[in-house]
Parts: sequence; C-alpha cells; structure tokens
Amino acid sequence: LYDLDDLIRDDEWVELFWRHWTTTHQLITVSVVDQQAHFNHLLALYDAILAGAQQWTTRGVPLLDGVILCSEGTSKKGSGTATQPPSPTNVTTLVAKLQQMHTKVQNSAGVLMVPNLYDADGSWWFSHIGFDCDDFADALAVYTANMMAGAKACTVRVTWTKGNGKGAAHRVTKVKFCGYYWLMDAQGGVIDGPFRNGTPHDARRILGGYDIDAGKPVETEQGERRPGERPSLREPKAWHHSDAQRMRFQMLTGRDPAGFTPR
Repeated sequence: LYDLDDLIRDDEWVELFWRHWTTTHQLITVSVVDQQAHFNHLLALYDAILAGAQQWTTRGVPLLDGVILCSEGTSKKGSGTATQPPSPTNVTTLVAKLQQMHTKVQNSAGVLMVPNLYDADGSWWFSHIGFDCDDFADALAVYTANMMAGAKACTVRVTWTKGNGKGAAHRVTKVKFCGYYWLMDAQGGVIDGPFRNGTPHDARRILGGYDIDAGKPVETEQGERRPGERPSLREPKAWHHSDAQRMRFQMLTGRDPAGFTPR
C-alpha cells in the first residue's frame, strides 16, 4: 500500500501541491525539479481518489496536521485544532517564488568558477589573506542573497573522511528563502535543494569532485556563519579586507568585488 505519508516522504514538494489540490482541485508541478517524477506522483494520488477512496490517514505531517482537507466528496480531519485551509493564491505565489529563487541559485552557482581564483591563506590571522573555500562560500552567499528580496545566506562547514582515512573539511554556501534552503559549492558550481528548513540533507551530493570514503558519513556542522565572519584568531581575515585580493578578484572575474562583499 502506497499512502499519502509515503508520497510526502518521497517528495517534499508533494505536500505543498497536495494542499493546493485540496483547495483548488488543480494538480500542479514545477520546473525546479524533475517534472515527470512529480507528475507521476500526482497522477498516482489522483487515480487513488478516482478509484473511490473516501478517506485517508496521516501521522502528524506538519503542514497537514490539524487542517481540514476537503474536495469533491473526500475529506479528512487531522488531529488537533482545525484551521482554515491555506489561500490557493498564497500557495501558488509561494511555488512561483521558489521557482524564481531556484533559477537564480542555478544561475549564480558557477559565477566564481574562475581559473586561479583560489589562493591559500597563511596559517595565522596576521599573515597572508588569501581566497580559499571560506572566501568562495562568503562571496557566493553575498552575491546570491542580493539576487532576490527576502533571501538570506550564510556558510556552513562540511566534514568527511578521505579514502586514505584522513579527515577533510570544506565550507559551502547555504541560501534560505521562504522556508526552504539550498546548498551551493562555489568552487564546483554545484547546488542541491531546495529543502524545507529543518530537513536533513546529504552534502556529499555537492561534493562529487572530492576524495570521500563512500563508507563514511559526510557531516554538516550545525553552526552557521555570516559571510566574512572569522571567529578564530587562527584564521586570517576574510578576503575583502585585503586591497590586493579585491584587485585580484576584479581582474580575474571581471566583476566588481562590491557585489560579493558583506556590508
């Protein structure tokens, strides 16, 4: 038996579309992910309803729990206090915004894939200020967040074990918008998402070019860091504090460093 819970677990977007269908009776999909997969899921759900299913069950799905769902003779009251179904206009607007943001994330992902832009830091804060993975992640966070009103971005640290058993770490960009987030690796030009806020992810999907032991986990640390933040005295300052790095950035990328610099 493939029920509504299974459907939602398989695809985060289905929950949003299910709410939209119950209020408008319109089945929709979006272009930001695999349209055919969504279409197949929605058709399976629609077929089940047409086959005569008059009731279904949920197990505390956050956006469904406590909400009365209704349409064309089928209905189910979730546990808890019933609330009004969401406005169809609001749901449609959210989907459109997420589509727009996803396109902007896709378009900005490879903006820093420029030959020779990487420049290793010195080992202490008072030594050479370079342009390493922290700086790539910072610059992309600022650039991407500036592309859409309401978007926010930070950086997160990812750790893993290499094939030789040694530990490795990398910093990537996290962009948050309308209750969802994307992960971006500025050096590889790769993105993953959107994920609902609070949903776990496997960062190895954006680290395809790195030496990772397939049998060991890839961990994303919980702490988020603002672009340009360097809490440890062992780290040199961020790239934009260096006149030489700002000049180098503009020369190599052909872009104004101000658009990548935190305010």
